[in-house]
Amino acid sequence: MYGLFIKRERLAQNMSQEALCHGICAVSYLSKIENGKVQPNHEIILKLMSALNMVFPETQEETDHIQKELGTLLDLAETG
Repeated sequence: MYGLFIKRERLAQNMSQEALCHGICAVSYLSKIENGKVQPNHEIILKLMSALNMVFPETQEETDHIQKELGTLLDLAETG
């Protein structure tokens, strides 16, 4: 679920995959995360979000907001 959200934020910050995942994981693994091909563990997600200065959602309201944003992004991607 968070892969697309991380990708969106990475691109918004004009950050390369190499820069984001440096010291966290392999570029190929980040690509799989961003494309929803793997579900990384909680620690990797937290490290990636921290590198992007993002805060992990702590409330259901924050989680719902992220899911709504992801749904919008997925809809936009499908309509192209």
